[in-house]
Amino acid sequence: MAGRCLYSAQFQKSGKEAQGAQEPINGQCLLVAKPGPIGLRDAICILNFPEEHCTANKSPYLDKPELDNDHNHTSRLCKGYLTKKESDGVLRQMTWPSQSPDLNPIGMPELMTTSNGDPIGNLTASLTVGPRGPVLLQDAIFIEEISHFVRERIPERVVHARGAGAFGCFEVTHDITKYCKAQMFQYVGKKTPVAVRFSTTTGETGTSELVRDPRGFAVKFYTQQGNWDIVGNNTPIFFIRDPILFPSLSHAQKRNPQTHRKDPNMLWDFLSLRPESLHEVTHLFSDKGIPDGYRHMDGFSNHAFKLVNAQGEAVFAKFQWTSNQGLKNLPRETAKALAAKKS
Repeated sequence: MAGRCLYSAQFQKSGKEAQGAQEPINGQCLLVAKPGPIGLRDAICILNFPEEHCTANKSPYLDKPELDNDHNHTSRLCKGYLTKKESDGVLRQMTWPSQSPDLNPIGMPELMTTSNGDPIGNLTASLTVGPRGPVLLQDAIFIEEISHFVRERIPERVVHARGAGAFGCFEVTHDITKYCKAQMFQYVGKKTPVAVRFSTTTGETGTSELVRDPRGFAVKFYTQQGNWDIVGNNTPIFFIRDPILFPSLSHAQKRNPQTHRKDPNMLWDFLSLRPESLHEVTHLFSDKGIPDGYRHMDGFSNHAFKLVNAQGEAVFAKFQWTSNQGLKNLPRETAKALAAKKS
């Protein structure tokens, strides 16, 4: 059971205890590493029970809480655990503390994860060949930790360098399980923590946020199945369709390398030679071209996504964000005056 990952699992009582069970328990099983030699691994189970099966945090499929000293370290991570010694599949319930500092505002456990959302059980020791053996390159946690360390000096982004972030949660308000089987859409009312970064597109880190420029955003959903990233803009279309043109589009909006100043001729030279950009240009130079802050603009996914439901049926969809505050934009002269005050 070596490794650190999430996978779907089913648990069911065995023997005489199974007679009263109507169905197996479906959940997520999180494998984490315990401190010690290679081979000591426990499966930490984060279970999602249907609401009708739960009463006061107790499911009819679970034994009474039963802990021993060897497993106290897991009590803040999960509702239940299954060790490799319990091969008969009997699951014991663990207490989920009601006021645990490891729970975020929407009640999910704050697990340490990799950059793509795989849970980390131990970040204080590397995998080795035996207690005194060499470190193994198959230790993905160690490789990611070192990789992040040697890349801590992050260069400025080529595009979307100027931005601002916010944290919140995504809550399901309508049932879309007939389109998508992802757990984050499992039922109405389900909440998922998110982080969002909004940004202008072409300017450097110190440029104004009041320019006539598409606004971009990147959303990271911290789901039970891993991290899901999705990006978009505040316009429903884009300048180009062929991705090989993107470097040229970006360079056309940057500073002229000879003068180090913005050069309108570079931008309009590109746009006039690419007629497919006309639709985006009409949006950019309309009254919506300068949003009054990131709260007063809508959002659109850049790409169409393929969604698959539990029956394996696929549909294609584009995601759209609608501002609860409504659309609000700035006239050109107002934006220029505000930019002058802030500079």
